[in-house]
Amino acid sequence: MIPLSEFLQKQKCSDGTSSIIEHIAHAGILIRSEIHITATKKDQLQNATGDIQSALDLTTDRIIKEALTQCDYVTTAASEEQETCYTLKAKKGDYFVAYDPYDGGSVGDTNISFGSIFGIWEKNPLNGSVGKKLVAACYILYGPRVTFVVSLKGGGTHLFELDNDQNFHLVTRDMIITTDAHHFAPGNLRASLTDKKYRAVIDHWLSSAYTLRYTGAFVTDVNHILLKRDGIFVYPSEEKYPTGRLRLLYECAPLTLIIQEAGGHGCTQNGTNILNEMITNHHQRTTIIIGSSEEVEIVTKLLQ
Repeated sequence: MIPLSEFLQKQKCSDGTSSIIEHIAHAGILIRSEIHITATKKDQLQNATGDIQSALDLTTDRIIKEALTQCDYVTTAASEEQETCYTLKAKKGDYFVAYDPYDGGSVGDTNISFGSIFGIWEKNPLNGSVGKKLVAACYILYGPRVTFVVSLKGGGTHLFELDNDQNFHLVTRDMIITTDAHHFAPGNLRASLTDKKYRAVIDHWLSSAYTLRYTGAFVTDVNHILLKRDGIFVYPSEEKYPTGRLRLLYECAPLTLIIQEAGGHGCTQNGTNILNEMITNHHQRTTIIIGSSEEVEIVTKLLQ
């Protein structure tokens, strides 16, 4: 079995990127322990963008911040749970890390798998295309098994698993998803009641006899696409969120890199590649269509 650190070395990953990924992995191990003792039920607290928080939102955010503080390469970081970016005293690099510490919090109290999502940039991407300086992305999924999916730009998407010795080892190298889909995950399904184009998308999936796979946790649904090697996830605009609901920096850009490195595609409702979107605010929202490339193209045309 190949440990994470050895794999990154063989991939000729830069010292900075390798160090950040390994510190993220360590944070994931600590979070896994906290899940069993920290409340997942939503309280009355709110984060910077108005989402209701649980104690686990705050705990995961603290653990990740502490891990990044111990890394010598991160100068700036942004969390979905914090209003502004924070700076760190990096000694060796100038990397920017954005993360959603507890993705799937709306269903976490029902004991459904959820995760932590990370994007790693060479520089702060603000006021440029969100994918330009993005060099790696990863997520940790806390389920019956703890898995760690890592993508290096131009270097593929790879699956690691936490073993009994509390180390991540390689399970699948170069994950690939097919161009056509047989599974669908319809975010905000109720929007199809008023949006005839989205209703046409739903009808397309049903008439094609696709299998419904939707949990309410974005990272869990993307993980399903990768592990089953096909599928599509859609979250269109709606009256309450006319530009989309999911965050470009913390969720959509990192997961798009992961899917695209596995042969899939991710774009906005109007067909723009997610990684080409301009990021002007760290809490910026977007629509997203992500998964098997041919199915993404079909759904994008239907929504337009």
